[in-house]
Amino acid sequence: RGEAKDNIMLFFCGFYSFSQQKLARIPANGLGVNVTNQDGFTPLHVAALHGHPELVYLLLKHGANSSAKNMNHAVPLHLACQKGHFQVTGSLHSYKHSRQILLGKGNTALHEAVIGKHEVLVELLLQNGASNHIRNKRQCTPLDCAELVGEEVHF
Repeated sequence: RGEAKDNIMLFFCGFYSFSQQKLARIPANGLGVNVTNQDGFTPLHVAALHGHPELVYLLLKHGANSSAKNMNHAVPLHLACQKGHFQVTGSLHSYKHSRQILLGKGNTALHEAVIGKHEVLVELLLQNGASNHIRNKRQCTPLDCAELVGEEVHF
């Protein structure tokens, strides 16, 4: 029965129409904020992927793990960077421990923002201490990735 409640929570995090006020009234111990689906996505992954900054904040406030990895080794910050969600990235990036976590292919959030051509996110990540020297499994730094995707990025 608890698992069903957790799965409902995970499902609704993808929909902005789900009332955050209702979610805010649930006691923290009544939320399955770190439950995962078969792909390893937590509610925080889903909220980050769909660009819901208020929901991200609320989940973090209720103890969501910003360093949780899905099956592809992506943390919520990676997903926000891939999709170009500036406000979500800002909220998640303040949780510094998830800043340099690598995806399965060795990409950091900065690599993902560069590959996605999200210039504003690249600036945000760099201003907040993201390293532009980390190499992925192909031995590419974020600057190398920028050159590969044809963007001029200034580090």
